[in-house]
Amino acid sequence: MKTNLFSTLIVATLLLAPLALRAQVPVAVAGAELAIPFGSVAGQLAATNDVFIFIGDERKDASFAIRRANIRNVSVAGDVLTIETVEAVNGGTMFNFKISGGEVSKMSEWARGNAPTAMPAGAASAALAASATATGGGAVMETKGLSATNQEPLFSYDAQHKHTFGSCTGKLDVFEDRMSYDSLDNVSDSEQWQLQGIKEMERKNPYKVVIKPFVGSKQTLELVGGGMSSSDFQEIQRLISKNRRP
Repeated sequence: MKTNLFSTLIVATLLLAPLALRAQVPVAVAGAELAIPFGSVAGQLAATNDVFIFIGDERKDASFAIRRANIRNVSVAGDVLTIETVEAVNGGTMFNFKISGGEVSKMSEWARGNAPTAMPAGAASAALAASATATGGGAVMETKGLSATNQEPLFSYDAQHKHTFGSCTGKLDVFEDRMSYDSLDNVSDSEQWQLQGIKEMERKNPYKVVIKPFVGSKQTLELVGGGMSSSDFQEIQRLISKNRRP
């Protein structure tokens, strides 16, 4: 029988906590797929009162931990949980998880700060240490306790991404320092770009934009609704140029 590495991690976390504190360490666990460029990583999620941990089943380098204080924003679309962080974790600031077993609501409540009690500091440290050990030290563990702030996008558009066969729908959001396409139908099709990493953005017409990063493939999106106005496009171009400056 295949050993459940993640279950071992959780047991280790609880055993490392002092006996008198174990009752104060609630843990939620769920299977999940993490969206990455050109695919996804299957793994497991665990949420203690202060630390959110993802461990890839096959890709240990995709494993990481997020402190709740570093969460900027949380959203749910069906069984997909999206978490944005204040500072980068494992090289990114936006994470899309397709959560199995009907646990998306529980994970979302945790991320929004609705856990019943505060996790003892010692137990949080134990969770991070156990996770680092379980992943062979390959995970980038996020431990900075910055205050979370909610950041609304400066511009937001309903969008459609056409595939070779079919298409998916989602949202194109533009922030001060980044741009993201969040697919509602296919989490693995979601993508985020730092504005400083965008080589060029074309507006073919109000309903069609092309995003060309310096690294990676271009993304063509069809916009629905009112589309992107000329003034919106000019302001987004200004933001891209601003973020490129040293």
